[in-house]
Amino acid sequence: MLKRKEKKWLAEGVVTGKAQSVMELLEDLGTVPDEIKEKILNEKNPESLNEWLKAAAKADSIEEFLTKI
Repeated sequence: MLKRKEKKWLAEGVVTGKAQSVMELLEDLGTVPDEIKEKILNEKNPESLNEWLKAAAKADSIEEFLTKI
């Protein structure tokens, strides 16, 4: 079984990975404004990141993504 500290590290890794995935998808669409990068990379709520990941995958532009978050 995972110890509490290990679970925390694992959860942090999942959040970081999701944020990086959102960024990769958005960077394929163009230059991501710094304020949006900060918002994404500082988000700690996995549910929000799940929604943002789906929105980024479906968006045709960064502007379209921004209307969905």
